[in-house]
Amino acid sequence: MGNIYQVFRQEKLTNGNLFPILEVGYHVRTLPVAEQLLPNTMRKLRNGDILKILAWGDSITEGEYVPLPQENCWQSQLVSKLHERFPAARLELVTSAWGNHNSNDFLQERAGAAHNYVEQVIDVRPDLVISEFLNDRSLTDAQLDTNYRRFLVDFRAIGAEWLILTPPYTAKNAFVMMPPEMQKQVKSDERRITAFLRRFAIENHLPLAEAGERFVALPRQGIPHLTVMVNNYNHPGIFGLSLLADAALQIFPER
Repeated sequence: MGNIYQVFRQEKLTNGNLFPILEVGYHVRTLPVAEQLLPNTMRKLRNGDILKILAWGDSITEGEYVPLPQENCWQSQLVSKLHERFPAARLELVTSAWGNHNSNDFLQERAGAAHNYVEQVIDVRPDLVISEFLNDRSLTDAQLDTNYRRFLVDFRAIGAEWLILTPPYTAKNAFVMMPPEMQKQVKSDERRITAFLRRFAIENHLPLAEAGERFVALPRQGIPHLTVMVNNYNHPGIFGLSLLADAALQIFPER
């Protein structure tokens, strides 16, 4: 069994359009590392204390392009699933997101601006920051290292823990859509931004949720990964956003 994916204006089907269903679901399991790396978060989840979660990111976190974004954004889906897993938890969700911008842009915003980093991230005083920045791929490794080290220092200064999401998998160039056969050829998330996030998380003992790998796995499930994007490029629809929520949820233990 499988699916046939025909792209716009394609007149002749090739083997690249055939997506056999080789897997059912996502089979790569992530170790539930929250016990070790997010101890304060886990304590509040289990004790029923108020846990303030800040979802910080770009348009994918903003989610204004999907119907009922307050319900369907990845962070709301995650909070709902955490409630199911930890019924006693009292979760407060705050979102600070800026479409078409990266984390460095938050740093450049003046005081009083709508997306000033200190006012919209640090002054929120979250217990847990969950970050997602596809647009950070435009930054150099040096910029990423400098900025992320600052974020880590700032978060620790206010007692916040940090969970990093790797972004959804997209083509390298915004103006070049990945043809079907190229989507089938991608076997793992080897993007530069993902490599940086992996190194940074390991070096600083931070949990990393591999959301990008879930998109890479879709073709093996008979699903071209760009078909879960509402714009066929970089904006996951409701199902695609659920992949981010599920990646983050795997960081937490079953109970």
